[in-house]
Amino acid sequence: MCYGYNSLFFIRQTDRMHDSDTNILTPEKQVGLEKPVLEKVKEEVRPAAHVIGRIHSTSSPKTHLLWEPKTGRAFTEGGVVYQDGALLVNHTGLHHVYSRVELMRPCSPTHHFVHSVFVRRAGRADPLMLMVGNRKDACNDKTKDSVWTSDSYLAAALHLQKQDRVFVNVSHPRDLSHNHYANFFGLYKI
Repeated sequence: MCYGYNSLFFIRQTDRMHDSDTNILTPEKQVGLEKPVLEKVKEEVRPAAHVIGRIHSTSSPKTHLLWEPKTGRAFTEGGVVYQDGALLVNHTGLHHVYSRVELMRPCSPTHHFVHSVFVRRAGRADPLMLMVGNRKDACNDKTKDSVWTSDSYLAAALHLQKQDRVFVNVSHPRDLSHNHYANFFGLYKI
C-alpha cells in the first residue's frame, strides 16, 4: 500500500511541475503588427496604371491613342504618370504591360487591323515595338452587310527603363468601340 501511495504522490508532483512549466512557457498573444512593419507596408505602393479609352472624332492622323487616366476605374499610382497618350515609367525593371482594343466596322473580307504597343526611349530616334496583334475580318457573303466586331488583347512581362514612354496604337482608330470598358491599357511593376 505504501508503494501505491508513493507512486500516486510522484504522479501528482510531476503534474504540478508540468503545470508550472506550461504556465511559464505559454506564449502570449501578439495583437497587430510591429510598428516598423506597418510603416513599411504604407510606404510600398507598387508603380501601376490602368487607363481607359477616350474616343475622339478627329480628322488628323494620330501616331498613338489617347486615354482617360482618372475616370471610372482608371488610375495611376506609385509614380507612374499619364502624359499625352503615354504611360511614363518611373522605375527600371520588369513590368507587366497589357492592352485591349475593340473595333466595330462594316464587314468586309479585305478588312484587317493592327494593334500595337510600343515604347519611346531616350536616346532612340525610332519607337521600339513591344507587342503587335493583327486581325483579319472573318466575313463571308452572308455577313458582308453586317457590322463586324473584333477585339485584340496583348500582354507581356517586359523589361522597361526609367523614363520610358509606353504607347498603344491601332491602324483604324475611328473604328474603336465607344463602350467605356472595351478599350484599356495599363502596366504594373512586377
